[in-house]
Amino acid sequence: MTTRNHSIQERIKKAKREVSVQFEELIVTLQKRRDELLDRLDELEREQFGVEEKKREIISQLQSMQQYTNQQMRAREVSSLKQMFLESIDAQIKEIRDQEIVPQFTDIQFCLDESIQLQLSNIGSIVLEGHTIQPRQILPAKEAISDKFLPLSIDTDEEGNIFILSLQYKKEIVSLRPDGTVINTLPMKCSGKMQLGGIAVSNKYVFVTLSSEHTLHVYEKNRSFLKCLGKRGDDKGEFQYPFGVAARDDILLVCERDNNRVQVFKSLVFSHFIGYENKTPGQLRKPINISINKKFDAVVLHRGHPCINVYSLFGQLLYQLGCQIPRSELDGLGWDVCITEEDDIFITDFQSHNLLIFQGDRTTCVKYGSKGRDVGQFMRPEGITINGELLLVCDQDNNRIQCFPVKELMTNY
Repeated sequence: MTTRNHSIQERIKKAKREVSVQFEELIVTLQKRRDELLDRLDELEREQFGVEEKKREIISQLQSMQQYTNQQMRAREVSSLKQMFLESIDAQIKEIRDQEIVPQFTDIQFCLDESIQLQLSNIGSIVLEGHTIQPRQILPAKEAISDKFLPLSIDTDEEGNIFILSLQYKKEIVSLRPDGTVINTLPMKCSGKMQLGGIAVSNKYVFVTLSSEHTLHVYEKNRSFLKCLGKRGDDKGEFQYPFGVAARDDILLVCERDNNRVQVFKSLVFSHFIGYENKTPGQLRKPINISINKKFDAVVLHRGHPCINVYSLFGQLLYQLGCQIPRSELDGLGWDVCITEEDDIFITDFQSHNLLIFQGDRTTCVKYGSKGRDVGQFMRPEGITINGELLLVCDQDNNRIQCFPVKELMTNY
């Protein structure tokens, strides 16, 4: 019996030694894999830093050339030379972008490296508006929608259909065809006292933020309520006063005013943060609204000031606009923002009843519009978006959507 017990004890000791050896080998393997991944991440950061250095060099060359031509050449010669130089710069930047390594979506929080020095645009005084541009359309037709339409937020889909978040007593999502005819009205799954934020449309879904409930509602396009995302909190997938929302393809971005960040979702699953816990100039402060263009650049507007941060989809701060405009030159508060493919940026100022326009060259900011009920005037403009060649503005207290040709707006400033 004693011999048998001794044999069992020996086998137990042997088994423990084998398990210990295997466990140590597993730890060594995991450490090697971790070191390989960290080395690869360092390599990607070095490559990205090199791309940014090249971009800054090009921008510096452009500024030097502009100063020289402004001093030495006549206006016509300056215009011609600038155009040629810009075309050359665009070609070089396109070549650089084509060579960039784009990381895959992970749970890693992408932040701007503190060692990267940003080229921030110097925006000077605001230029007052010129003559009035007549809207091409006024939507919707009065016979189709209640007089208390009260449009709050607006977005469009790939077919040009228009989706409007309405504040009338039922709180509805109104969908229109490009000509303004009504497709349908979809009652929202919320009470009349809830405070709504914004609306965004993807190829499959319509998203609406319920700011006072700290949630995001998902609807099937032109159908019905699908599900509710999030709850109050500061973890991944949780919200603190979500407001602006933007969508393109399967990417969804949500502005959280009280968490000072933007959450990025891919196929309705959390991916990463933008502008969060970042001590560089990319840190957000009370973000109120957001827009995204076809290049997936995210334009974030701060509450109380038309200061704009423009990020890559992965959280890198590309540039800032408007942050250097003195408050003495501002009459009101920015509310919503949108960006064109030429990087022209439009902001609605609901308190001053006008629009702010940042031109794509990042050197000029102009005001457009005034308070009133005539065509081309506004009463509390809020939501804004681009639909093809048109700029759509929610003229809330006038119960209408004004549609302006973007090219005519930009040509006259």
